[in-house]
Amino acid sequence: MAAAVRRIEAYPITLLRESCRLSRPNDDTCTICLSDYKAKEIIRTIPDCDHYFHADCIDKWLRLNASCPVCRNTPDQETALINHSTLSPSSSPPP
Repeated sequence: MAAAVRRIEAYPITLLRESCRLSRPNDDTCTICLSDYKAKEIIRTIPDCDHYFHADCIDKWLRLNASCPVCRNTPDQETALINHSTLSPSSSPPP
């Protein structure tokens, strides 16, 4: 279980800003909780398929399910470890 948690936490995160533009502008709702993304929220991206979700939502999801909730792709463990948790260059950690 500890390895799975480290793998999940290795997926890239982004702190949303007021002027932040998502990679898919029409995809502004977390498909897990069905809430719109808002400034100052942290989203996590699954590297293999580039789907993103609220970090808390996808963390809980991936602890129970091994696949992306949108495309059902099973994330590659090696990709996750290579893309160790980083904030996007235009993001900064919450205060």
